[in-house]
Amino acid sequence: MTSYAQNNPKWYNYKYYSNYTLGKYGCFITSLAMLKDTEPDVVAEKLKNAGCFTGGGLLVSECAVATLDLEYTGKEQMWNGETCIAETNYYANKGYPQHFFVLLKSGEIIDPLIGEVTSNHYPIDNIVSYRMFKNNGGDMPNCFCDRNMVVSVLKNLLTYLYGDVLKYPIDDTRIKIIQKQAEKIADSNIDIAGFLKANQKEFWPPCKCPPMPASIDVYTPWELIGIALRRAIKG
Repeated sequence: MTSYAQNNPKWYNYKYYSNYTLGKYGCFITSLAMLKDTEPDVVAEKLKNAGCFTGGGLLVSECAVATLDLEYTGKEQMWNGETCIAETNYYANKGYPQHFFVLLKSGEIIDPLIGEVTSNHYPIDNIVSYRMFKNNGGDMPNCFCDRNMVVSVLKNLLTYLYGDVLKYPIDDTRIKIIQKQAEKIADSNIDIAGFLKANQKEFWPPCKCPPMPASIDVYTPWELIGIALRRAIKG
């Protein structure tokens, strides 16, 4: 596992969502980067292009798992002794309610604020949760090949469009509408996908997904964004 510091000048000012930079808010991304042995700005770019951030810059774990080829078994309140990403509220009184770091099997940690293996200096009472991520060891996929993940990303995009762009209230009724639209988009072939594929080099590297059922198309993140925009604007 490679140790990374979020305040490394190489990526400190990288903006992964709006004005959110890795240096100031990138502890979770940097922790994921350590699990993947991949530099934080590269990981952040993958997550951003995959639409893994919701309003407010929150990272959707399920999207991160598919995009980075990780295994995720959920959030635990008790540590099971495995390497994971731990969440602490230690800096809450300084305006940072969450901070994430890698907790190793040895009990030592790699804190993105430091970027090296140290003893665990965070009190157990300040540990809020343990995020059970595991590296599957594969290369990060550069496209979406799973319908559930396509639907998940579309839901995030549509929620942003309805809530942040169109200013609609995101209530239970709207959530049901978004779910239905996301599923319909994922299962449909739409003209805009052809346009984006024709201009593939401008938007995204060639998609190298394994074969899929004929009824489900393979979408790149840019295709998903275009499809979501078109459908959302039409209502």
